[in-house]
Amino acid sequence: MTASPAPTPSTPAAKPSTSLDYSSVELPIRAAVKGVRTGVSTFRFTCIAACQGPKVALGTQHGHTIVVSHELGAQRVRTIRPPAEDAGPARSVDWSADGSGLVVGYASGSVALFDATTYVLQKLVRDMQNSAVTAGVFWGAAGRQNIVTADELGRCYMLTFNTFLVTMTCEKKLLLKKEKPVKAMAALRRSEMADAGLVAMVSSEVVTVISMAPTPRLVFEMPLSESESLCVCWCADPVTLCVGVGRTIHMLRPRTDLAVFDVVGQVLLPSKDFTTGFRALRCVGGGLLAAVVAPAHESSSREVILVQTNRPRTTMLRGSGNVVYRHRLLGTYCPDLIAVNGPTVILPGYQAGADTHHFTEVTVGYWQDEIKRLLNGHQMKAAITIVSGIGGGGLPQLADASRPNPMEMEALLRVYLSDLPEDDDLEAVQERVTLAVDACASMALWDFLYRVVFARCEACGAAVRDVYLKVVETRLRSGVLPPGTVDSEVVAIVLSRFRDELAKHPTVEVRRAAEDFCLSVNPGSLDLNFTTRMATEFGLWSVLVYVYNAAFGDYTTPLQIFVDAAVRAKKRLAQAEGDGVSEKLASMPLVEHLYGYLTFTLAGKAYPLETPTAMPKPPATAINDLLRAIFDDSPGCFDELLEVSPTEFFKCLPLTEECIQKCSVRMTERSGRNEDEEEEVLRSYYLFIAKACQVRGIAIVPKEVRQQVLKVMLQAFPEKRVQVAFERIYEDDKCASIDVTEFVKEASARSMRSVQAWALGHCLGEYEEMLCCYLDTPQLSEDIFEDVIRTDDSAIRQGVRAAALKLVKRLIELNPAETGRLFMDGVLELEDSNEPVVKLGEIPDDLYCAFLLPLLNPSSTWQDANGRRIFYHAHALTGLELLLRTDRQSGVSKFLLRAADGAIPVDQARELCQKYSSTQGLLCLYEKADDDDGVIATILDALSSTEDESQKLELVSMAADFTLRRAERLQPEQISKLWMPCLAMACDDQKISQMLLRKGGVLDLVPVSQSIETLLRKRPGRRVDDDALRKPLVSLLGGVGFSYSLAESTEDISRRDASRLFSGLVSRQSRALSVSSVVCQACQKALVGDSNVSGKVTVFDCGHTYHDKCCQPEPDEMNPSPTVRECKLCRWG
Repeated sequence: MTASPAPTPSTPAAKPSTSLDYSSVELPIRAAVKGVRTGVSTFRFTCIAACQGPKVALGTQHGHTIVVSHELGAQRVRTIRPPAEDAGPARSVDWSADGSGLVVGYASGSVALFDATTYVLQKLVRDMQNSAVTAGVFWGAAGRQNIVTADELGRCYMLTFNTFLVTMTCEKKLLLKKEKPVKAMAALRRSEMADAGLVAMVSSEVVTVISMAPTPRLVFEMPLSESESLCVCWCADPVTLCVGVGRTIHMLRPRTDLAVFDVVGQVLLPSKDFTTGFRALRCVGGGLLAAVVAPAHESSSREVILVQTNRPRTTMLRGSGNVVYRHRLLGTYCPDLIAVNGPTVILPGYQAGADTHHFTEVTVGYWQDEIKRLLNGHQMKAAITIVSGIGGGGLPQLADASRPNPMEMEALLRVYLSDLPEDDDLEAVQERVTLAVDACASMALWDFLYRVVFARCEACGAAVRDVYLKVVETRLRSGVLPPGTVDSEVVAIVLSRFRDELAKHPTVEVRRAAEDFCLSVNPGSLDLNFTTRMATEFGLWSVLVYVYNAAFGDYTTPLQIFVDAAVRAKKRLAQAEGDGVSEKLASMPLVEHLYGYLTFTLAGKAYPLETPTAMPKPPATAINDLLRAIFDDSPGCFDELLEVSPTEFFKCLPLTEECIQKCSVRMTERSGRNEDEEEEVLRSYYLFIAKACQVRGIAIVPKEVRQQVLKVMLQAFPEKRVQVAFERIYEDDKCASIDVTEFVKEASARSMRSVQAWALGHCLGEYEEMLCCYLDTPQLSEDIFEDVIRTDDSAIRQGVRAAALKLVKRLIELNPAETGRLFMDGVLELEDSNEPVVKLGEIPDDLYCAFLLPLLNPSSTWQDANGRRIFYHAHALTGLELLLRTDRQSGVSKFLLRAADGAIPVDQARELCQKYSSTQGLLCLYEKADDDDGVIATILDALSSTEDESQKLELVSMAADFTLRRAERLQPEQISKLWMPCLAMACDDQKISQMLLRKGGVLDLVPVSQSIETLLRKRPGRRVDDDALRKPLVSLLGGVGFSYSLAESTEDISRRDASRLFSGLVSRQSRALSVSSVVCQACQKALVGDSNVSGKVTVFDCGHTYHDKCCQPEPDEMNPSPTVRECKLCRWG
C-alpha cells in the first residue's frame, strides 16, 4: 500500500494582538523524581513497559526483569530472574492489554512468557539460531496468547500460546523477513480498530504495518530515509500511526478498510534546539506525544518533551510551536527509554554517586479539571481565556479527548456578561466587552457576537452600546474580526457614528479611522448609498473607489467625482491664495487619489487598497469607457484634467498609439489658446509623445510637432534616447520634417556630441566636423575607429574616410596603433603619392613609430593590396629614419632585407645609415646590392675606428654571419682580406674562439693555419702563454669536426703539446662524474619522471645536470644556428 500525499497548509498570516493573553496561562503539567529500590545498584536498564495498576517492567543488561508497582500507596519492587543461564540481557518487554501477561525477549533469541500476577514462568521459547530479539509486543484487545517478535536477522515471528489442561504450548510462525533488523515495534490497543490487530514496525529502510486478524497480512509499507533515530507508536483517538525519523514525526491515518494510509501531517523539531532526532516515542492521549531527545547544547544529555500533533491547521505542523513542554532529565545515566501509564510519562535514570535508580514522572493534567477549578473560584476571565485558547489553537489541547465546543463558550460568556457594569464604570465595561469580542473571534461565534452580545450591551444603555461598537470597529480595522462576518446592522450604526463625528470634528485622524473601517468591511455589509454620500461629502476617496469598483463594477463615476471635486478645490484655492495654486493643488490627497486611480485603472491594474478581498482588476470594457469619458464624450474630462495638473495627467496615460492619436486631436483643438498659459501643457504633451513613441518603437508623430518634441527631449532625455528618436525620424523621411541645422545647434548647446555628430554626418554631409565632434569628446573618441571610420553605412563611408585622411594627424595623436591598422586593413587608402601622411617632426617619434608599427613589423602583409603598397612606398624611408632615430638598430637589418625593390632609394638610405652610424644598415645595403667588397670594407673600417671590446666582438660576429651567408660567392682572397684583420685587431681570443665555434662551419671557410698563427702571435711584440692557448685548442678539438687541413696546419704544434692535451681530454671524458643534484638546474624539476618525457639527461664536467631539452643552445643575432651546449650556471660546456 502507498500513503496518500499530505495536504500542504498555507502559511498563516500573523494574528493581530488581542486581549487574550495565552502566554500567562500555566500548563497543567507537573514533573517529579521518585527513587526506585531495585536492590542491585549496578543494574542498567535496557527496555521498559508500563500497564494499568500501575506497573512498570524494566529489563536489565544482566537478564533480570524489575517490576515496580504501587500497592496501597506503597512502592513494591519484584525481581524476575532470567529463565535460563544463557538468556543474556533483556532486549524487549511488554504487558498484555489486560495486564495478565508479561513477555520478555532476550539477546539469546529466547522469548519468555510470565504470569503478571505470580511472575511465574509459563513458557520459554528458544531460537535455533540464537539471534537476539530486538522487539516484542502483545497484539489484540485482550488476552495473552498472541505475540509478535523480531530479531537481528530481520525475521518477524507470530507466537500463539495455547493451554491444554495444565500444559502450555506455543506455535511459532514466520511472518516476514526484512533485509535489516526491526528497531522498534508498536501494537494498536484500546481503540475501535484494535480488533484488526495492527502491529507497526520500523527498520532503517522501511516502516511496515501488519494486520494480524483474522489472518496475518501486510497492509502498508513506506520507505524511509537513513537515520540513526527511529521510533514508532500509535495514537488511539483518532487512530494515527506516528513514525519518528530523525527530527521528523510522520503522522499517517489508516482508512477503515486499511487499504490506504493518509499522510495527515508532519512535525519537525528545530535543529537549533535539538541535536539528534527522536530517541523514543509514546502517545499520552488527545494527540499529545511524549519523546526522549538530545538537547543541542549537550548531546550526551537527555530531555523529555511533549509534542502536540493535532493543533488547527493555521498554527500547526511546522516549527517549534508543536513542542509544548521540555524537561531536563537528571542523572549520570539516562537511557533512551520511555513508558506511558495513563496521563503519566515515566523515564528511568541512574545517579552514579548515590548508586540509586530513580523515575522521572511527568504528569499531564486535563484542561477540563483546570477549567472547573477556575469556575469554582469565580475566575471567569481566566476560564474564558483557556477555553478560547484551546478552541482557537492558541493553547495546546494536551491529553484532553476533545476541544471545547461553541456551546460551552457561549454559556461562559452569558454568565460573564450577565452582571455587566453600568454606565458609571466604562473602563470595566470595555474590558469585559473586549474579552467577549476576542473570545467570540477566537472560536468564530459570529452570530452570538453580533446578536447576543450586542443585545446585552444595548440593553445596558447607549454608553455601553457605544463601547461595544468602538471595540468591534477597532477589531475590524486590526483584522481580528473577519470582514465577511460583520453584521450589516452593526456596520450601519458604526458608520452613522463616524458621520456624526466627521460633521463635528473632520480631522485627519477621524477621516483615516472611517476609511480604515469601511475598507475592512465587505461591500455586501455596507449601506452603499449612505457610504457613497458620506465618502463624497467628507472626502473619503479610498472608500469611494472601493464601493464603486468592488460593489458596482463602475470605473467611470469615480473619475467624474474626482475631477469635479478637484476643479472646485482649484477655484477655492485661486480665490483664497492667488499664487502657488498648482503646487498646493498637486499636494492635496484628492489629486493624488485622482491621478493614482487613473494610472492603475488605465494600466489594467487593481487600485491598491487594503481590503478584505482583493480589489478587482478593471476589464477591457471599463478601460475603454474610461478613455471615452476622457477624450470622446462631450465635453469630456480632458480639459479639466489638464487644468488640474497636466504633468500628472500625461504621466497617467498608457503609452499606446490610440492615446497618441486622441491626444493629438484634442491638443489641436486647443491650438488657439495663449502660449504662455499653455507652456506647461505643451511641454507635458511633448514628453508624453516622446515616451510613447520610444516605447512603441516608432518615429515621432504627428510630424507637425517633431521639432518641438526633439527640443524637449534634448532638455529632459538622455543622449542615447534622443539619438534613437532622431534616427527613427531619419529613417522615416530623411529628416525632411525638421530643421536639422537648428537641431544641431541645440544639441551642441546641450553638449550632446554623439547626437550632433550623427546629424552632421548623415543629414548635413559635414563629415570633417562630425569626426571633430568625436575627437573633441573623450567619451566618444574611442568609438571613432570601430564604429565611425569602419562604418558599413554606404551613404557616409566614402565621405567619412576622406575626412579621416585629412584629420590623420589628430587620429595618430589619439591612438597611433589603431590609426596604423586602418591603413594596414585597407580601410584608409592613399592615392598615388610619394609623400607620407605626416612629416617627421610634426608628431613625436614614439607616436610615429606606433603608427608605422604594422609597416615595420616583419610579419606584416603590406604587399597584399595596392593601397597598402602605395602607403608602404610613401613611408618606407620615413620608417627607416625612425628606426635609426629611436635607436632601434636591431630592426634596421630586418627592415632593409624585406624592403620592396625600389621602395627605399639606396643612396638616401646609405646616407641615413652613415648619418646615424648604423653599421648593420650599411652592411644590409651593400649585401642587398651584391657588393661584397663594400661589406668587407665597412666591417674593417668599423673595427679600426672602435676601441670597445664588446663592439669589436659584435663586428666579428657580423663578419662570421656574412661569411656564412655568402660562402658560395666569396673568394678565398676576400675571406683572408676580411678575417686576418678581424683576428688581428680583436683582443679577447677566448670569447672570439667560443663565438666562432658557436657559428658552426665558419672555421672551415677561414684559412685555419693563418688564423691559429694569428691567435698565437696576437699582435707583433706580444707573447701568449700555454694556458691562454690550451682552452681554445681543447674547445676546438672537442667541438665540431674540422677538415683534414686543420691537422696538417698544426702538425708542428701537435708534436710538442697535443699528446699531453689529448691525454688530459681522454681522462676527463672517461672519469666518473659526481652529480650535484637530482633535479634539472634550469626548470628545477626531477630529472626522471613525468617531467622528462624523452628520458634523456645531460651531465656536464662541472657536475651540473639538465634535461636534454633544457640545455639546448639558444640562437642569437651573432650565432643564429648554435651547436655547442654549455652549462648555464658556470658556462663550462
